[in-house]
Amino acid sequence: MEVLIHLIFKLIKIAIFASIYSLILLLVFRQINQSNPKSWFQRTTINKTKFLFITGLIISILSFGWMFTYWGNPGFGDSARIPIGYGKEIEKNGILSYISPNGYEMRMYLIRSYAVNRNFCTGEDKDGHYFIWNLETNEITKLNSPEKYLIKAAELNLPPIEDFQSFWQGAYTYWGGWRFWLSSKFRRSAI
Repeated sequence: MEVLIHLIFKLIKIAIFASIYSLILLLVFRQINQSNPKSWFQRTTINKTKFLFITGLIISILSFGWMFTYWGNPGFGDSARIPIGYGKEIEKNGILSYISPNGYEMRMYLIRSYAVNRNFCTGEDKDGHYFIWNLETNEITKLNSPEKYLIKAAELNLPPIEDFQSFWQGAYTYWGGWRFWLSSKFRRSAI
């Protein structure tokens, strides 16, 4: 049920933003018309209602398509995801944050915090151990202590433990800004 409510919310948000973007586009075209009244922009915007409907429809279709791409899908319902590159992602379903490196495709590798740097995702797992996930090769290295992690992190130029963040901190960082206007996932109450 939550997925359906979220989908309806996204469709309403897409319609509202498409209308706003169409209106802005109309205003921009009108400004261009003032400098060159016999331009293509003038012919395109003669019928304002038709222009707003067609551009709104095109923007809505593009936004709806974007919503299902790797880089545009924040998840539905109580699931959430953050793309981190190489087709990989950090996922959260309810209260569990997890990744799926080699050897964990059929079960979850649960994590507490993470940081992404170039080809690597590093972090702390649910047991308090540290991991280095090579996104390019999809291999994971587990380390039992912070000292071992820091030595390996220095070798590979990886983020220090202080730079690790929770799933929701990373989600608000990734899905904030311009991506917020193309998606509709995160609620402050979920932190």
